[in-house]
Amino acid sequence: KSFNPKLWKNKLALLASDKPEQGVVSLNTKACVYRSALETGGTVSYRPEAKSCPFLYVMTGTIAVNGVFAEKNDQIRVNEERTLAIDAIKDAEFLLIDVPS
Repeated sequence: KSFNPKLWKNKLALLASDKPEQGVVSLNTKACVYRSALETGGTVSYRPEAKSCPFLYVMTGTIAVNGVFAEKNDQIRVNEERTLAIDAIKDAEFLLIDVPS
């Protein structure tokens, strides 16, 4: 499956999921995979489901997740946060993978 990069420009785009959604890759395990490309100063938010453990991987640039900074090739694992505020400190691309805790 291929996606147009405009899909995740300055927003969080669902690419794969265990829930049946049109246009996304179907997973046979409980998980959701998102991608985003934020311009400097851009922000997206994410509300994890209860008892989930989001994981972010920064591919380029610098982000802050609830005030915690991460740069290219860094990872952030999140536990017990009800809302994630993801801010681009420098133009950034990242993946967000949400799995059960």
